[in-house]
Amino acid sequence: MAVAVKETADQWEAERDAVRVADEEKIAVTGTGMVPSDDGAHKMRLTETASAETAKLWSDVGTEESIVDDAEKEALRKETEKRKVQSAIQALPYGIPAPALRHIQPQMLAEEIATGPKNELPDGSVIVSIRGKWYYGDPENSSNFLTPYVEKVEAKPSEPSAEGSEWEEA
Repeated sequence: MAVAVKETADQWEAERDAVRVADEEKIAVTGTGMVPSDDGAHKMRLTETASAETAKLWSDVGTEESIVDDAEKEALRKETEKRKVQSAIQALPYGIPAPALRHIQPQMLAEEIATGPKNELPDGSVIVSIRGKWYYGDPENSSNFLTPYVEKVEAKPSEPSAEGSEWEEA
């Protein structure tokens, strides 16, 4: 019985191979479409040169240092600062402490802080101007980050004039 099964399997395989050969003879691939052939004029040629931006990106490949101009460095610095400030805003435990800033989206607020005017106080604290008012702007100092800056004016002792006091004792 095993011999009969083997003979039948061999016969079926031979028939299947014959059908495959006949099908391959019927299919003739010519130079139409995307199939390259000797008949067609399918020759690769460069039709476009690389753009200046692409050439700049690939120009520093293989060199040790990348070529980054000052504008790119400044854009990268601002983008990094925006992300840092936005993370600090979202990490504030009770939200934004300044009532005037609570309605501003964190993304917009981070952009205004990153691109707006800044000053440094004598104690080293950074303050930023947001929509005309000054706020503490150091995202690493969460105790006063985005709290309004109020200028502390110390009363200076008045110096007595040479003429004497304006107030006379009677």
